[in-house]
Amino acid sequence: VFVVIVPIPISVISTFLFMRFAGLTLNVMTLFGLALGVGMLVDNSVVVFDSILKKREAGDGIIPAAVAGSKEVMIAVVAGSLTHVIVFLPMIFMSKEIQLLYSGMAMTVIFSLLVSLACALSIVPLVSSKKTFAEPMGRMHSDDEGDWLGKFYPRERKVLFKFVRRSKIVIIGAVLLFLVPLVALAMIPADYLGSTEQNKFTIFIEMPTGVKLDVSDGAVKKVESVIKDIPEIKTITSRVEAWSSKIYVELVSATERKRSNSQIIEEIRSKTGRMDPAFVYFEEDNQVGTKEITIEVYGYDYKTLRQLAIGISNRMESVAGLTDLKIRMREGRPEMTVVVDKNRAAAMGVSTQAVADQIHAAMRGLRATLFHEQGKEVETITRLEEKYRKTFRDLYKLIISTKDGSPVLLEQVASFKFDLGPSEVWRKNKDRMIQVSANLNKVPLSNAVKNVREKLSDLQFPENYHYEIGGDYETLIKSQKEMRLVILMVVVLIYLVLASLFESFTQPFIIMVAVPLALVGAVAAILLGPKTIGIGSLLGLMMLAGIVVNHSIMLVDRVNHYQRELRIHLIKSVMFASKDRLRPILLTTATTILGLLPMAIDKSDGSNLWSPLAQTVIGGLLSSLILTLLITPSIYVAASQAGTFFGKNNLIVKFRTRFSALFQKK
Repeated sequence: VFVVIVPIPISVISTFLFMRFAGLTLNVMTLFGLALGVGMLVDNSVVVFDSILKKREAGDGIIPAAVAGSKEVMIAVVAGSLTHVIVFLPMIFMSKEIQLLYSGMAMTVIFSLLVSLACALSIVPLVSSKKTFAEPMGRMHSDDEGDWLGKFYPRERKVLFKFVRRSKIVIIGAVLLFLVPLVALAMIPADYLGSTEQNKFTIFIEMPTGVKLDVSDGAVKKVESVIKDIPEIKTITSRVEAWSSKIYVELVSATERKRSNSQIIEEIRSKTGRMDPAFVYFEEDNQVGTKEITIEVYGYDYKTLRQLAIGISNRMESVAGLTDLKIRMREGRPEMTVVVDKNRAAAMGVSTQAVADQIHAAMRGLRATLFHEQGKEVETITRLEEKYRKTFRDLYKLIISTKDGSPVLLEQVASFKFDLGPSEVWRKNKDRMIQVSANLNKVPLSNAVKNVREKLSDLQFPENYHYEIGGDYETLIKSQKEMRLVILMVVVLIYLVLASLFESFTQPFIIMVAVPLALVGAVAAILLGPKTIGIGSLLGLMMLAGIVVNHSIMLVDRVNHYQRELRIHLIKSVMFASKDRLRPILLTTATTILGLLPMAIDKSDGSNLWSPLAQTVIGGLLSSLILTLLITPSIYVAASQAGTFFGKNNLIVKFRTRFSALFQKK
């Protein structure tokens, strides 16, 4: 065990150095990368050490076993590490959102894997060649009946032999087995980053525009009186503002309470739902993204936009799972408009500009001077005393000076009317917009969007008015398109790497059968875990493409050894290779899964960033372990017997022969 785990501290410490040079910091995501990498750091060491161990069990000397054992698996180890690196490398060059979240993690894993590869090919053989560790190795026997692997080998051999003898049926079964998760994957709802249980939420208390501060304060106190007796609440912090106040609520930790955030919010909502004129709604905190669906209504006239927004809100009320529907548009603020009669004002010798300036000076005031005190400047404003500007009648009787200094009452040159002035104007892409939003609760984003679109399908919009789904949905669609392209690119790059290392165009296809087989367990893990496909699950699927081929690489490389160097019969080569590689395959799978397990079951803040990823990878590894041990050898045998990959009828061989002949003629 010591020989295998020696690379872990060396790789981690070296990774810190590389992180320093790359400008990375220690944060949640880079530490997640280290935790993710630790499970895979020993993979290369396990494969190299197992090969050395088998040489010692065969009777080789200490140093020859260390040299020959590490040399024998060099291609498999290098190929496995490169496929891992290929998987994480695209994360550094993806969209800004994914870069911000996962690029630090990807670089950390890449650094640790490359260092662990160097350690596996240098330090592991070095330590294995020392007598302290080599003597016990020489006395070990893998076929010891007391060893659980020794009891497992015969059973595995019987099952594998049945699969190999029926290789064609196995291939048909594998194709059908692959189609099942493929169909299931298309039916799983999509989400952006998912959500986890948080210990915080915010209560918003919206009042009509123009309400005074003491009225808002009274509404906040009413809500505080409702929630102060709830036992799960730890702290309450209120921020009172004129029209829009907030109460920040922090709960005790999830382990100390029986109810979830949603249940506590539902209790408060039932008690504060009829607080006229206040509108109370809730928002759960989320580490990244939001838990809302947002409808953006575009147009020019705000009255028309408001009517459309109300119609959309009414229809969304009937969508199951949506709560706290709100129109994100501040009502106009009450104002008085002074309309200057230009003809009458001109006759009295006063301009519209002069009227506006004198109203401003009397009501708002003008800065007369600055008062300096101890390095500070205090603005001094001059205007009418409050008793002369307190009522609308005072405004009507406001004295305006004409050009010759004669006094004129404001009501003599102007009329007055009450109106609502816009308190804010929202724009997006240079167009005016109003948002209608609702909390998703436990509804996946894609399902909510689908249901809302169905409800709005028959809603009539005037010309030049339309709606779009905004918020996280835009990012979700963009990220999913990008992720699908990246997964395809990763598969192609893995194929090219395997083709160059194995010097074959066809053997990489046998190795990469493990990728669709991993989809079985990955989809099962998604259905049991997050139940939605988010960015984390897609990244997990992408990682699986590089991780699960490790097992097939070890198997195919060993079968090639028996076939090409020892000239052993095909079936025997497959059986011997499967026996030789069973132990390292089981060990590398176990170390990777155990390294991911704490992250998969984590429910802390921010776990929605890594928990779905870890669950997807664990599920894919478990299914690929079982299926790769049985199906990959069967496909190897079927392909070899058919002559597709190694025979004289190989299409690639024919093409290469004809191309060479044509080239020589020219």
